[in-house]
Amino acid sequence: MTVFVELDGTLEPNPATSPLGPEGKVMLSTLKTGAAESGPQSVMGLAYVAAGLEIYRYAGRSYPVAAGQFLLVPEGYRGDLEIGRSSDGAALGLCVYMPAATAGGAQLDAPMLFPAACSGLGRALAGAHSRLRRRRGDGTDVAQSLLSDVGGEVRR
Repeated sequence: MTVFVELDGTLEPNPATSPLGPEGKVMLSTLKTGAAESGPQSVMGLAYVAAGLEIYRYAGRSYPVAAGQFLLVPEGYRGDLEIGRSSDGAALGLCVYMPAATAGGAQLDAPMLFPAACSGLGRALAGAHSRLRRRRGDGTDVAQSLLSDVGGEVRR
């Protein structure tokens, strides 16, 4: 299974991404426009935004995620995502999808928005985003390390 995927340009209604393996998946994105369903129901999701704006909608509520923030979405939620405008025209982000078992059974009643700088989890997402943007190679090693780090942070 592929653990690292890149999306660039326009977010399509049903992006062609690899299936989620038992270890999870990391998606690096540079998106200028578009909208799509936000992901599978059977995983916990984390969406970090480094630049621009991504707007998530779950159960009739909007969660605008701006640069320097991340959204934690519990298992069982389905929604949609819209790419907002930014000064440079692109939203730069990182999404992490983890099977519930990997996430250690973290329990949340609804999605929660956090500033990335205020937690180890947020700082891990920001650091991985930076490493993936400047990497050489396919990014699988950074993605696997992030999945391990995120699983540990979520279980705390």
